[in-house]
Amino acid sequence: LKNLDDANAAILAQSRLILTHALPMLVAQVSSMGMMIIDTVLLGHHSTEDLAAVAIGSGIYIAVLFALAGVVQSVAPVVAHHKGGARDTEVGQALIQSFWLALVLAVPCAWLIARPQPFFVLTTMDAGVEAKVLLYLGILAWGVPAALAYRAFYAFCNALGEPRALMHIALAGTCMHGVLAWMLVGGHAGLPELGVAGCAVSNVAVNWFVFGCGWAYLHRSRALARYHLLRRWAWPRLEVQRELLRLGLQMGMSYFVEVSSFTLIALLAAQLGAVAVAGHRIVANLAALCYMLPLAVALATLAQVGLAAGAGDARRARSAALAGCALATGLSALLGGLLWLQWRLLGWVVR
Repeated sequence: LKNLDDANAAILAQSRLILTHALPMLVAQVSSMGMMIIDTVLLGHHSTEDLAAVAIGSGIYIAVLFALAGVVQSVAPVVAHHKGGARDTEVGQALIQSFWLALVLAVPCAWLIARPQPFFVLTTMDAGVEAKVLLYLGILAWGVPAALAYRAFYAFCNALGEPRALMHIALAGTCMHGVLAWMLVGGHAGLPELGVAGCAVSNVAVNWFVFGCGWAYLHRSRALARYHLLRRWAWPRLEVQRELLRLGLQMGMSYFVEVSSFTLIALLAAQLGAVAVAGHRIVANLAALCYMLPLAVALATLAQVGLAAGAGDARRARSAALAGCALATGLSALLGGLLWLQWRLLGWVVR
């Protein structure tokens, strides 16, 4: 009984740590989702055809980008492991190697995003919508290097237990996108009315902005000064790249499976016309928002498990994993129940 009580106490303690870590991560994730909601609101008032193009284009963009971002984010367990083992020099080197990996992966990622025609075999769409999808993705491709590099920084800060910086940067990026997209989509403040192209330009600008913020934080953060980040630059190291790829290819495939369902449904809905795709975009935003909560818990759990494993504390690693699984399962069930209840109440009101 004493062992059982100790195990429960350990899981409870890890649950508190995970929730404390996950809260700013959740704010950062929801802020990033806010950019998609802003696009939906602005284009919903601008043009159904533009909204449909963004629904299809963003599905393709997210599927490709997140698959390769998952590979880059393998730096998180590596860094957490090094921090847990008090190997400070290796922490900084892991970040540098992840930047090299992001730079290399940006080439095929941008190429696939700018040439999405292979995805079009899964569906048929109006010629006008297809032209706008190509325009939207062609512009977004210019932000891919910054997006992947920022995901490396994002995973790095998460692993070191510095999620508040990510929260602040995400909030600033979302605010910037709200203003810039409003001006470019509708042609306000003397700027031309660009519609779907305006959303793409704003997204690219925000990608480079948040990466610049991350780079500045690495240089100036007192919390990270002990790791001497970006002051000990190194060329790609084969053994580190091999470790990142060993973990990252599995993580990237997992990300791709998770987000590709959104892409596939958007492509299939395109056959029903612009109105159906636009409606799907609105509902998909709600589903993605619900996904953010268990995702924040998962990212916080990853950091706690990595720290414990790096310190050689198998019991703490197991407690963190169990606590994370329990929290994610419980919160997901709660969200699902709320959505079901909302659906039932809405059906009752309509009747």
